[in-house]
Amino acid sequence: DHHVMHDYFSMIQARDPQQYILEAYDHGIAQPACYFFAFTDPFGNVFVLDGFHQKELTIKQIAKKMTDIRSKHGVSTEDDDFGLRVLADPAIFRRSTGTSSTVGVTTSGLFREEGIRMTRGNNDIVNGIAKVQSYLYIDSHHEHPITGKPGSPRFFVSKNLEFFDREIVDYYWKKDTSGEYEDVPNDKNDHAMDTTKYLLTNRPRVVTFNDRKLDRNPIPRRFRQWREIDTRTSESDMRKHRYG
Repeated sequence: DHHVMHDYFSMIQARDPQQYILEAYDHGIAQPACYFFAFTDPFGNVFVLDGFHQKELTIKQIAKKMTDIRSKHGVSTEDDDFGLRVLADPAIFRRSTGTSSTVGVTTSGLFREEGIRMTRGNNDIVNGIAKVQSYLYIDSHHEHPITGKPGSPRFFVSKNLEFFDREIVDYYWKKDTSGEYEDVPNDKNDHAMDTTKYLLTNRPRVVTFNDRKLDRNPIPRRFRQWREIDTRTSESDMRKHRYG
């Protein structure tokens, strides 16, 4: 329930107003633009608290909706030299589209002019789906963050975001000519699903109870966590390869 999740967010936010914030965005104009405002807790859970899913918005309108949602939940980056980074489709950072090159500011640059800073999210479909699956998996040894009972996933969505429900139940694998499933999802009505994939880009791989029992690797776990982007990379270094 939304109010339960919001109360939990207020408790987490009291620890550090921005440390636990996650944001993700899938760009669309004729197709819906999708944005998630989410947070994490110290136990590895991810909660999508707010967001929108709407088409035919201008970049200025999208940026304002993002800013309004941040403000509603007491989050601001006005006095932060670095600010929050919205994890987004890498396509919005490109200056070229296929056979021709464009001149001017990229889509991410247009958002930056509106005060919204973005960074590349993971757009690998199969790996992204695998990570989402691991967060949805009911781990019998993981305690539910709200009820305190054992047996819980690590990914939660507010009931207010009905568009998420509509998309996830309609997300299927494609079939080949022989009727066998392929490791390729139907790429229709999947904007919230893509946003979920971007949201988990920097989250570590889920380690279950059975994984811990079998873990005999002498390399410290922090060096083996699955992260698509090195969060230690400086802003100047990221600019150097942003358009690669």
